[in-house]
Amino acid sequence: MEKIKIFLASSIKEFADTRLELKDFARRLNDRLVDYDTYLYLFICEYADNDNAMAEHNRELKDSDLFLLLAGQTIGWFTIEEYDYAQKILGKRGNPKIYIALKQCDTVDASVMEFTKKLPENVTRTDFADTRELKMLLVSAISKELKNASLIVDGGFAIVNGKVAAKL
Repeated sequence: MEKIKIFLASSIKEFADTRLELKDFARRLNDRLVDYDTYLYLFICEYADNDNAMAEHNRELKDSDLFLLLAGQTIGWFTIEEYDYAQKILGKRGNPKIYIALKQCDTVDASVMEFTKKLPENVTRTDFADTRELKMLLVSAISKELKNASLIVDGGFAIVNGKVAAKL
C-alpha cells in the first residue's frame, strides 16, 4: 500500500479551525484513495501528547512526505522549530517536500516578516485567502506524490480517478 504522510505545522490558536477543516478534507480524500491502495495520513498538533510534544512532532516529521506550514498574523517558535527540523531532514533524505502557506492578513507580526525573508528556494511558498485555497494547495501537493491514482481539482471538487472525493 502506498502511504503519503503530511505534517501540518501552524499556530495553535490562529489556525485551530483550519486544521480541523483540513483534517476532515484529508479524511474524505483518504476514503476515496484507499480504493486505489493509497493511504493518506495528515498529522496535526492535536494528535500529540502535550507532555512531550516536540519529540513526538520530530518523530512524525522524520517519515513525512510533505510538510505544510501555515503562517498568518504570527508564527510561533514551535512552528519555526518544526520548519527548521523539516529542512534538516530534507537535507539528509530529500523529503519532506516543504510548502509554506501565508495567509493574507492586514497586519503581520515581525516574526512572520523575518521568517519569510529567509525562505530558501527549495520550498514552495504560496499566499492564501481562505481554506478553499489551502485545500487546492494540498490537492496539488498530494497529486505529485501519488503513484496509484490521479487527483485533480475540477469544478470546486477534489476528484480521484474521475470520482468526487471531497468538496473544496
